[in-house]
Amino acid sequence: MSADRNNVISRRSNTWFTAAAVFAGVLVGAHFADGVRPEEAMAQQPREDKTPPPFNSAGDRKVLIEQLTELNTKLARIEAKFNTGINVKVTEMPAMKEGK
Repeated sequence: MSADRNNVISRRSNTWFTAAAVFAGVLVGAHFADGVRPEEAMAQQPREDKTPPPFNSAGDRKVLIEQLTELNTKLARIEAKFNTGINVKVTEMPAMKEGK
């Protein structure tokens, strides 16, 4: 009976040792697999560079001056219309309260 019991314990131990060895192998393999995989930058497709050109203060200043000139001409036209007067024709008038 002692031989059967030792045989069962031995089989159980072998199963647990095998499972532990497989689990340890998976952990070690996962640890070293990071060095084998391609890096993220190498795995990605090259993308087109859509960054704006470098800052050009002279060009920006020129655009701002053109926009200010355009706004000044529009404002001058509006002021000219206000200076000549605006014709207003009232077509409907709300009812007024008596007493005030």
